[in-house]
Amino acid sequence: MTGIFGTSRKFENLPKHITSLVSALKSFSKVVDGCFTSYRISSETKRDIANLRKDIQATGLSETLKLHTIMYPLEDYLDALPDLWSEQARESVHREFLKHWSKFKINLLTDESYPERLRKAVVEFSSISIYYQVLVFFISIK
Repeated sequence: MTGIFGTSRKFENLPKHITSLVSALKSFSKVVDGCFTSYRISSETKRDIANLRKDIQATGLSETLKLHTIMYPLEDYLDALPDLWSEQARESVHREFLKHWSKFKINLLTDESYPERLRKAVVEFSSISIYYQVLVFFISIK
């Protein structure tokens, strides 16, 4: 295995928690490469997601929300859209939500009204999105 700056390095003498973390990072990289770097999904992506799940569990670390999203719901999306997927579209929606969120945002997560304001922002943004999707649908069938 090639180590830092191209030097050859064996990982077998490292502690298990380090080697499991290295394996998890490699699996994560494969999922990213196979799914988010092009408009075509790699045929190996589902296998890579399964390996990522196994490797993350082996680290003993808790899952973050983003890791959970990649390890579970992503497979459902891949089943629904087996050939095409665009990270750009997701980022575009995220950017639009951030603009919308600026009307509701409270900078302190500890503020008691933060959860309710976040909920209102998400509900309103989703409602606007659904309205525009329905509008585009009806315009397209005319």
